[in-house]
Amino acid sequence: MSAAAAFHPLLPDKRASEPLLERAGELIAESIRLGAQAGESLTSALRPRLRAMNSYYTNKIEGQHTRPADIERALRHKFDADKKLAKKQRLALTHIQAEQTLEERWASMNPRELFAADHVREIHRLLYSGLPEGDRFTVDGERISPCA
Repeated sequence: MSAAAAFHPLLPDKRASEPLLERAGELIAESIRLGAQAGESLTSALRPRLRAMNSYYTNKIEGQHTRPADIERALRHKFDADKKLAKKQRLALTHIQAEQTLEERWASMNPRELFAADHVREIHRLLYSGLPEGDRFTVDGERISPCA
């Protein structure tokens, strides 16, 4: 078994996750309340920007740093000539598309349900199945397979 396979999905035990789930649920409920106050037109205008921002920070944390201008070009399907940067752009774009799909799919779900292991696998599946086959490798050359 590869080292990466030991982490699919990596979740804290129930004792550690319960307080986190409670706080995450509160955060989601508060964001819904604020979104209702802002109105649909403002919320709709902010969503694409927030998805791009989520992609930027998530990929930066994961060591796949892509500048906002690179993400903007990827959103217009204008990928860089540099293969490494283009791969990061495709990852950013796929991240944004997966987030949008899940927002639509899980809109009415109870916030606590969002953190179930099946949903973590669904995130992984959507992200990696949206990437071209050639982009589904670790830096060590190990193939990344989308969760079934």
